[in-house]
Amino acid sequence: MDALKHICANAADNVNSQICRDHRFPRNVFGSAWCEFFFFDSDWMFDAAFVGHVKALLEIEGATCACLANMDASVDDDLRKSRFFIDRTTTPDSYQLLLRGTNPGVGWIYDIDRFGCSSEASEWCMYCERSSEIAIIAFRCDVSLERYVPVIKSFKAVHIAEALKQQLAYGFSSQALAAAWRSELLAEYASRSQSLSGA
Repeated sequence: MDALKHICANAADNVNSQICRDHRFPRNVFGSAWCEFFFFDSDWMFDAAFVGHVKALLEIEGATCACLANMDASVDDDLRKSRFFIDRTTTPDSYQLLLRGTNPGVGWIYDIDRFGCSSEASEWCMYCERSSEIAIIAFRCDVSLERYVPVIKSFKAVHIAEALKQQLAYGFSSQALAAAWRSELLAEYASRSQSLSGA
């Protein structure tokens, strides 16, 4: 148990170190080690099925634990309410309880904060801003991306140009985004490698 706690703590540290808290969309929130970016509707991260998708990511990379963290939580907030850990034993129901909260209006489903998610192995990292309804999963430059195609598809995630073209969710629509904002997103999150076949 102590070993799992240590591994999960490393996953939490990765969320904090891999996402620049001073940056927000449309700026790139990741560092230079990240090359592929797939965008999706942030609602996918706040559904009980998210647990299964993260477990699939853990299986692919051979990791043990992932941390989903509220990045806007106060340092005084209860850590148990600002972070949620997912390992192979985590159930969708346990996440659903956190989403709903113990009282009306207090669960994560109501929060419009920024959230990040990563594992202790950190081949991938997710970030979302619920206020803009935009989420992203990024992959490191040295990752074999083809292994992750099924999970990318499960989020209906696509490169930024396609997300804007499809108006994947309201947050990607021309009504939600000013032209300058759209242009900066395209520039900041252009893929650094060839387009992934099938994703």
